[in-house]
Amino acid sequence: MILRKNNANVLVFGTFDCGVHPGHLFFLKFAKEMGFTISVMLSTDANVKKLKKENPVYSYAERKKQLLELGFISNVYKEDANKNWISLKKINPDIIVLGHDQIEWRHKLEELIKKYKILCVIKNVNLSYHRDKYSSTLLRNSINSKVIKTQ
Repeated sequence: MILRKNNANVLVFGTFDCGVHPGHLFFLKFAKEMGFTISVMLSTDANVKKLKKENPVYSYAERKKQLLELGFISNVYKEDANKNWISLKKINPDIIVLGHDQIEWRHKLEELIKKYKILCVIKNVNLSYHRDKYSSTLLRNSINSKVIKTQ
């Protein structure tokens, strides 16, 4: 268990493509418990489309605004377009928190923090908040089914 560092810079990653839902809040509040400054590496619209095979429900600008309006997110950074993650060096996190669905990134991140000589810890959130109710995939499917019914 990582104890909160007084001035720890915490970094999280996400698409937040359907907006911030209660599952995201659970994840972000967990990250907030780890440190003082919470930064989000937010996927661009193009990368959401590439990853999820659909456009995000909300644009990058809208998703960034939603995150900042939570009041405890300090910075939102645009995901590196070429996935070279050079911004990791710029952000220089003390702690990286990965969501329950991001665990496969851990090995790649360990390589990158070694490459960029970043002294940080990677923490996984192994629990999800009511994943059966709150996931971007479920929300997207619900939105899509409502659009189809109204057409």
